[in-house]
Amino acid sequence: MIAKKKKSPLLIISLLILLCIVSGIFYISMKVFAPVKITVAEMSPEAAESCKAKITKMLIDETLAFNFKKTNDIPFTEMEINSWIHQKLENDRVFIVHVQLDKDRTIFSGLFNPFISKASRGVKENFISKPLRNAKIAFRIVTKPSVLSNQIVFEPEEIFFGRLQIPPQFMPEILNDLDINPFEKQIRTIKEVHIIDGSLVVTVYAD
Repeated sequence: MIAKKKKSPLLIISLLILLCIVSGIFYISMKVFAPVKITVAEMSPEAAESCKAKITKMLIDETLAFNFKKTNDIPFTEMEINSWIHQKLENDRVFIVHVQLDKDRTIFSGLFNPFISKASRGVKENFISKPLRNAKIAFRIVTKPSVLSNQIVFEPEEIFFGRLQIPPQFMPEILNDLDINPFEKQIRTIKEVHIIDGSLVVTVYAD
């Protein structure tokens, strides 16, 4: 009788590693593309115009401030922020954005397409990229608002893609990458920002 040839340990290890990689990719895909309920924000054109007017006034007052001694609080409600983002959002990567003001945190949630980058915008589609253009992943980004270099920034503390949690230190610029920071302008009169009674209150210097 001819003895059966034993499989080499190296081959078995390689197959196990391959199985682990495939299982890992499948698990991550299931988590990332898991269905997540997205809350639709309450919006109105009037609220969007109110938010725009407040930001415009901040920009105008910046040129008039000299002594930087007196301060003024400017409140932005959830409806104003959501309406403003919806109005100004010209982004083929992001489909829905909902901003929630919760105690001292600002939570951004919505849907985006991870296969469309800034570099790929305007590039002619092919038979591979065309189906991917309709892909949508739910995101949820828990942030803490602060002021950095005369700009209101939202520092990520928790990031979720679908049901998969991503360490925030891996994606510190996620809001800028998605172009969904509602306060993108640098305004030198901004002193601080807080969430008070369900509104984002921006304290500015005003003469």
